[in-house]
Amino acid sequence: MPALPQVVNAFSGFRSIRCISVFNSLTFRNFSLLLLVVFSFSIASPLENIRTDSWVYDYIDYLKTAGLIRTVPATSKPWTRLEAAILVKEALSYITDEPKPPTATFLSRLIQEFSEELAEIGHRPDTQRNPLLRLKLPELIGSDTMKISVDLFSRAQADTQNQSASFGVVFGTGYDKRIALFDRFEYRMYRETLVDIRDSAGTHVPGTRVHSWMNIATLQIEQAYFNFKIPWFILELGRDKLSFGPGKRKSVMLSDSAPALDMIQLKGNYRNLKLLGFTAALSGWGEKHRFLSGQRIEVSLFSRLRLGSALFVVHSPDSSQTKSFFGLINPLLLLYFEEANSGHDDNFLVGWDFVYYLPRTQVYGQLFLDNWEQLSERVKTYPNSYCLKLGLYTLPIPLFDFCAEYNKITHYTYYHRIFHIAYNQYDVPLGNPLGPDADEIYLKTTFYPVTWLYPSFALSYTRRGDRNRGDFKFKAWIDEQQSPISTKFPSGIVETNLSFGPEITFQPMPDLRIFASGQYYKVTNPDGIDTLPARSDFAASVRIEYRY
Repeated sequence: MPALPQVVNAFSGFRSIRCISVFNSLTFRNFSLLLLVVFSFSIASPLENIRTDSWVYDYIDYLKTAGLIRTVPATSKPWTRLEAAILVKEALSYITDEPKPPTATFLSRLIQEFSEELAEIGHRPDTQRNPLLRLKLPELIGSDTMKISVDLFSRAQADTQNQSASFGVVFGTGYDKRIALFDRFEYRMYRETLVDIRDSAGTHVPGTRVHSWMNIATLQIEQAYFNFKIPWFILELGRDKLSFGPGKRKSVMLSDSAPALDMIQLKGNYRNLKLLGFTAALSGWGEKHRFLSGQRIEVSLFSRLRLGSALFVVHSPDSSQTKSFFGLINPLLLLYFEEANSGHDDNFLVGWDFVYYLPRTQVYGQLFLDNWEQLSERVKTYPNSYCLKLGLYTLPIPLFDFCAEYNKITHYTYYHRIFHIAYNQYDVPLGNPLGPDADEIYLKTTFYPVTWLYPSFALSYTRRGDRNRGDFKFKAWIDEQQSPISTKFPSGIVETNLSFGPEITFQPMPDLRIFASGQYYKVTNPDGIDTLPARSDFAASVRIEYRY
C-alpha cells in the first residue's frame, strides 16, 4: 500500500512522560490504584465512546460511500474507538493506488486519531496523536496496559447575536480491552446574560441540565461513564448521549439534541448483528420521576443494506398504587409486553430505519411512531403521531459530495397527552429538535479542492404549524372537548423559513478547525401571525474548535 500523506501535529511537543518511580509499599500501591479508579485518569481506551457529534462519523461515512469500506457501519451511536479503528483498517486494506483528496486527508486524520487502536489490531501507523500528558504505571499496578493521560479541548463561537467560549478537560481510564472510565468537563462563558428558567423539569439554563454561574457561565459534564467488556456484550454505567438511525440531520427517533442520559446500557455486536438495551433517568416532571427504557436491533445484509428497529417506553412509577417497575429496566425483556401489562403511566414508541448503499451513493430513511393507536374508535379520541425521514447522500463527481434530506414530524409527536411521560429531556425533544407539527427540506453540497479548506453551500426550507409553538400544553394533545384534532399538516397559520448561503471549513492543523458561514434567511408569518410582515436578514457565524 502506498504511503499516505503525512499529517503534521503542531502540538507534537507534548511527549509521553514515563513514570519511573517504583512503589514498594503494597499498602500505598493499593491506595494509589484506588485513587486512579476514583478520579478516572488514563489514556484513551479501545472501549471509550466517540462523541455522537464527532467528525469521525462524517469521515467514515464518506469512506463507506466512496466504496473503501465493505462492512456496513452501525447506525446507532456512539461507537467505541475500537469499532471505528476496525473500519479505518478495513479502508486501508482496500487501497490499491495513491488515494486522492479528500480520501487521503480523511484517512490520514483517522489514522492519527486511532493510532494506538490500529497498532493493537495489526496496523502500525507512522503518526499518532499525543495527549497533553501521558503516564505509564507498570510498577504501580503490575501491568503496562494501564496508562494515565490528561487532555484539553476548547471551543469559541460567535454569531450576529451571541458569543461564547469554552474550555474543557478530558479524563478517562482504560485497562487492556476490558475497562474504560471516562469524564469530560466543559466550562463555558457567555457574553450575553444567561437567564435560568423554571419549567416542568425544574430550574435550569434552557436546553441544559445545569444552573448558570452568575448568569454568565455553565459547567457541564455530558460524558461520565464506566464501560466493562463481558463476553459478547459491553456493560455501560453512567452518562452519555445516544443517537439511533442514519442521516446527516438529527434523528427523528433518538437524537443527541437533548442533554445526555444517565443510564445503564447493555450492547453487543456479533458479525452483522447489533443488539442494544438501556434504561435512563429523565428529568423530573415536578415531583414525578420519569424513565426511558429502550431496545434496538440492527442487522446488515450483502455489505449494502443496514436495517434497524427500536422500541421505547417513557414510564413513571409514581402512583398511589403499587406498580411493576423493575421489569422495564431489564434490557433482556421485550418492552412491549412488559409495558402493556405494567399498569402504570407509560408512553410506548416504536421506529424502523434503513440505509442502502449504491456505488458512491447511499439512500436512507426512518419511520417513528408515537403512542400509535390501532383501534379506529380510539384514534377518533387520541390522534396518532409519526415522524418521517428520507435522505440521499452521494459523491457524484470527484472532489464533490451532495446531501438531500427531508424530515417531517406530525402534530402532538414527542408530547404525550399525559405530560409527565412526554418524550423529552429537560423540555427538549429526545428526537428531532424541530419538534411537532413541522417539516424541513435540507440540501448541501461540499467541494474539497485542498486538504485544509472545504467550501460548501447549504439551503434549508422549514415549515412550522400552530402545534409547534407555545408550551408543552399547546404542543400536546389534551382533551378533544378543549382542542379539536388537527387534520391539516402543518396546522393553522404556518411560519416558513427559507435560508441559504455559503459555509467554509478551514483546518490548518489536525486538531484545529474553523467553521464560518453566512446565511440569508426570509421568514413569512413570523411566530404564526399572518398580519406581521415577512422579515429577511443576513446571519453570520464563526466557530473555532481545538481538539473538540
